[in-house]
Amino acid sequence: MLHRATAFALVGFATVASEGHARADYDFQVAFGGGVRWLRGTPSLRSSAVSTYARELAEGDAPMRGGLTMIGGFLDLGLTIDDRFMVPLFGGAVWTPLGPYDGVVTSVDGSIVRARPWTAFSAEALLPGVGYRLKRRRWMFGASLRTGASWLEMEGVVASGAIGETVALSSSSFFLQAELEACRRLDPTTRVCLEIAPRIYEYELLNGGLVQLRVEWGN
Repeated sequence: MLHRATAFALVGFATVASEGHARADYDFQVAFGGGVRWLRGTPSLRSSAVSTYARELAEGDAPMRGGLTMIGGFLDLGLTIDDRFMVPLFGGAVWTPLGPYDGVVTSVDGSIVRARPWTAFSAEALLPGVGYRLKRRRWMFGASLRTGASWLEMEGVVASGAIGETVALSSSSFFLQAELEACRRLDPTTRVCLEIAPRIYEYELLNGGLVQLRVEWGN
């Protein structure tokens, strides 16, 4: 009887150990940083309704031209599984124009509108994705696909005789980007990474991308 009990105990211990070894290891990462974002083509912007001296201007689309280069920062949370598979989770980013811009003359419902790209502001919600990474000594390389949603707004002025009325212009889009990164470990839990992320889709196909530098904590 004693031998049988001992055998059952050993089998149970081996089963638990085997299950523990088979269980995937999870690690979270927190990162922040900044960079430059390029929007190859500014999308058509939706104007708010406005009352002018001459008429009531309803909401409408204002066609735009040219692109935008922006500078900004972000905060992000990620997950790795078995130290190989990456799951970008949630984060956020904000962007403002970099450099001077000329006004863009456009129209809404037959009224002339002068858009002001230098007043632009963009906010992004970083949503989940999937990727893979490799480590070699103090270096790490990774690639992933990531989803998100972006919001772009700027001021405009609608002509109304000799004066002008300010109008809000905005647009939003879901996006899909490919992220390629190279990281250098500073200590066991801290890395500095350079990331290049072309936008596969944002308002339209292949509409720009971003380059950013970040500091990351986690295994």
